Amino acid sequence: VSTQSTGAENRFAMRRVARFAPSLLRAATPRQGVAASRPGFIRHIPAASFCAVASGNIPKDQLISIYQKIGNEARKVMLAAEDQIRKEVDGKLAGGMEMELAASMYGHQMAQYMAEFLPLPNKNDSVVQRIRDSVISQEHVTSENLDASFKTYEKDHEVQLVITTMYQHRLEEASLPEDITLDKYLDLTKELQRLSVECVEKLNENISSRATEYMTDNQKKELEGARQAVPTIAVFTAQYQALNESGVSYQDKLVADLMYAVWPKAQQANAQLQQAIQDAALKHSNPAQQQS
Repeated sequence: VSTQSTGAENRFAMRRVARFAPSLLRAATPRQGVAASRPGFIRHIPAASFCAVASGNIPKDQLISIYQKIGNEARKVMLAAEDQIRKEVDGKLAGGMEMELAASMYGHQMAQYMAEFLPLPNKNDSVVQRIRDSVISQEHVTSENLDASFKTYEKDHEVQLVITTMYQHRLEEASLPEDITLDKYLDLTKELQRLSVECVEKLNENISSRATEYMTDNQKKELEGARQAVPTIAVFTAQYQALNESGVSYQDKLVADLMYAVWPKAQQANAQLQQAIQDAALKHSNPAQQQS
């Protein structure tokens, strides 16, 4: 698997990964970790590890087709995984588990899955990479071919459009229920913000309570690693509770994110959500992290 990438490839990678989850995921981890600031939530990902772009002269139409196939399959796999995790947690909730615990279970499982799903720095294996390799194999091209072709067409408007939307939910695949108005979307986003910040605080308090006076450097690193994962867990935890209590499905939230993305009020609400989560997480970060 090639891990080389240009600056342009990294910019495209940052944008396209954000399409896997609702808009609140853009705020999942401040400055480092799984999530990053809008428009994407993965930083410094080798773009070649998302989709290879190839050694010979692959026609632009085929290049676009390969990207589209990777995106289509990745969306299906992601939605299926979320559905399986949600149904398992829904069963626990129906059996008497408290909402807070059920939401936390969903949040931890989804964060763990996303860590395996997405290509991350210094990681050569992920669900997305395996999807990419499968599509490339079926197209009878190589990663080197795709890399070369991408460099040829990386500034082409049509290629850029496909790359930045390849993982985005498709409006033709689902329609937004009439009751999910802009006002309801704004209320939902506000509730996501409240719950996410609350969860960030609780998770960090729990981590801090595990610190002891004579911890080894390895133990300190483990706690710091757990702290970095907090925002990602928090947004998924908040998502489960907020969507459950508002009667909005995961896929409807994806469609609403897309439908209202151009509305200034929605943009402002999501920006405030992102900032609130980042501020809450940074309160518990050490000085070195805050400057990184």
